[in-house]
Amino acid sequence: MFNYAGKTALIMGASSGIGESFARELAARGMNVFSSHDQKQSSVSRRS
Repeated sequence: MFNYAGKTALIMGASSGIGESFARELAARGMNVFSSHDQKQSSVSRRS
């Protein structure tokens, strides 16, 4: 349907739940996914 290859997404709240599922699905479709979560130490991780 859509071509996600080479596209980039930033997913907030991707450490669990719907955000995590959404990030994993987009990565599985070829999208570069950066995820962020709110904890004492802020961090960003990359999935591709």
